[in-house]
Amino acid sequence: CGRRTDAVKLWAMWKYYGRLGLGARVDQKVDELQLFVDELNRRQSFCLACKPWPFNVNFFYFPPRIRDKLMERGLIPFHDNNRIGNEENWVHRFIEVPEDIAQELAEV
Repeated sequence: CGRRTDAVKLWAMWKYYGRLGLGARVDQKVDELQLFVDELNRRQSFCLACKPWPFNVNFFYFPPRIRDKLMERGLIPFHDNNRIGNEENWVHRFIEVPEDIAQELAEV
């Protein structure tokens, strides 16, 4: 890992696929990223940690029984599109899990 090896990999891909082929692969990955985000938004056990940005999707997974318990206690205020928090501050949200739920998580 490093910049030089990344540059060599990029050069090799460019030589193999060509300009149009590499562009088509990038376009395909962007479309797949959006499909992945849409699928996460459809599933209640997943929520986005932050807005997707080029080729990165950060998300949380909450097993249904843990999610239900945290929501009952008001510890996870889910909003539209399964996001945590509000529009201004939804990237850095930390949840203090009550001891009984933490114990149940440890037993899993």
